[in-house]
Amino acid sequence: MKGRLAVYEILPVSREIRDLIIRTASPSAIAKVAGEQGMRTLREGALNKVLEGLTTLEEALRVTSD
Repeated sequence: MKGRLAVYEILPVSREIRDLIIRTASPSAIAKVAGEQGMRTLREGALNKVLEGLTTLEEALRVTSD
């Protein structure tokens, strides 16, 4: 396969996430709750593409940050 492949993360805004945003919680606090609610990070999405054989580990690590 040649070309580009989309890797993305989506933050579903639940009631709890909305309340954190309104209270101006830290990004890490919001990310923690989002992860508990099943959100996958950009890196996790990229690593899933590696497991599916769609890209390499090197490329996944190159285009995402910790």
